Amino acid sequence: MPIAWQLPLWGMWDVFLALILVFVVIFLVQKRKDLWNVKSNACLFHILALSTFIGLEADVLFRIFIFIPCQTYQLFYGYNVNTVQAIWALGAVETSAKAALSTIITVVMGIPIITIVRKMGVISFKD
Repeated sequence: MPIAWQLPLWGMWDVFLALILVFVVIFLVQKRKDLWNVKSNACLFHILALSTFIGLEADVLFRIFIFIPCQTYQLFYGYNVNTVQAIWALGAVETSAKAALSTIITVVMGIPIITIVRKMGVISFKD
């Protein structure tokens, strides 16, 4: 039996949340084009937060792909099924906490940086 079938699906809850957010954002942006206006400082908060979170979860999904289906857990580390299950359960909590913290830090630090870069005239928007 493949090891992926022995891992609980809830271990990827944050990846599923990111996927749902992608579909929600696509739906909302199609209804209201002004929600994803990169020129607007008012929209910058949610654009930066969503982009960061979705990008981090894409990275997590790639790492899961390398670790489980590509079997690096066995090739490089020699882990058995029980060890991988323990890592999977711990990773479900730890990875989502890191993603949340990284998203918060990116928004808190990113908005002032983008604002300063815009004022310096480094970035120019073309219609």
